[in-house]
Amino acid sequence: MIGLALSSLIGILATMLISRAFGTQPELDAFNAANRLTEILFSLMAGGALASAFIPTLATFLAREDDSGAWRLAASIANIVLLLMTAVAVVIWLAAPWLVPHVLAPGFTDAAQIAMTVGLLRVMLLTSIIFGLSGLLMGVLNAYQRFALPALAPASYRLGQILGLAAPWQVTAR
Repeated sequence: MIGLALSSLIGILATMLISRAFGTQPELDAFNAANRLTEILFSLMAGGALASAFIPTLATFLAREDDSGAWRLAASIANIVLLLMTAVAVVIWLAAPWLVPHVLAPGFTDAAQIAMTVGLLRVMLLTSIIFGLSGLLMGVLNAYQRFALPALAPASYRLGQILGLAAPWQVTAR
């Protein structure tokens, strides 16, 4: 409960800072369009496959006190997640110039805004790989009945956004 509340509060702060950094300019639309796909990939991985199949299977190994089998399962799934998410990221990276104007943001007509969205999407694809592995780690922690760190993960994501906005290498939109 505390993790959810903390995540919500930090999320509000992150949204305020993103709005301050981008305003209501085309840059914010580009950010939102690029971010949409990476968040969908994470939701499919963490909310779908990991939650419905991995956690119960790992918990079964742990209930049988088969730690060796549990860790072999976790390592195998980690390798699959890493390879699958990397492959998906590479395909999307290559297809980004087509995906942005035809799928993610069909209303964008300005070539500069489309190019910006493609660039942002390509950078954000790295988060899909990291989030896939972090979702797996959260599943392992949940199976071991350790809930505090997984509950704080969304807040960490928002803190990362805040740090990214405050970074000295940030390119300002204005």
